[in-house]
Amino acid sequence: MASFLIAVPFGFLLGIGRLYGRTFVRFLAAGYIEVFRGTPVLLQLYVLYFGIAPYIKLGPLQACILGLGLNYAAY
Repeated sequence: MASFLIAVPFGFLLGIGRLYGRTFVRFLAAGYIEVFRGTPVLLQLYVLYFGIAPYIKLGPLQACILGLGLNYAAY
């Protein structure tokens, strides 16, 4: 449920940016969508939890909610 609260507004902004944004915004939105749709969600969760651990401290539940929200936003 919490990841849904992240995914809906961010996905809405991605969709609006991809349809009506300027060229740079369209390029960024399309790139984000292609990267997040093209990689497995488990890999994204691993990178979020283990890859950025030296920089940002996230607990397992926080990383899962954020990772699933970012992934669902691309769909």
